[in-house]
Amino acid sequence: MAKLVIMSKQRWNQEEVKNLMEQWRDSGLDKTSFCKMHDITYSRFLYWNKRMNQTVSKPDVNVGFVSLKVEQEATSESICLKGANGLALYIATSPASLQFVKALLSC
Repeated sequence: MAKLVIMSKQRWNQEEVKNLMEQWRDSGLDKTSFCKMHDITYSRFLYWNKRMNQTVSKPDVNVGFVSLKVEQEATSESICLKGANGLALYIATSPASLQFVKALLSC
């Protein structure tokens, strides 16, 4: 395995970091050993590893809360929860269904 020459004062670009992380994963070494082998400071490695993981794992959709509006439908057997995004959830007004919704909302 060729030793990477990365000086601690040298700035890394994203492509270099991506290649470095791929080399680390392929090496089978733990982070500490990999850093020692390639003369990389452990804190810098952790910083870039975290930063690359955040870039990779960002979802394509917005995550968070949406406001819901409870509307009574024509029948008294169900209620409708409508989200701001237009989605509607019809729920039977049975005790079991309402307990289920309560449990979902408490997560």
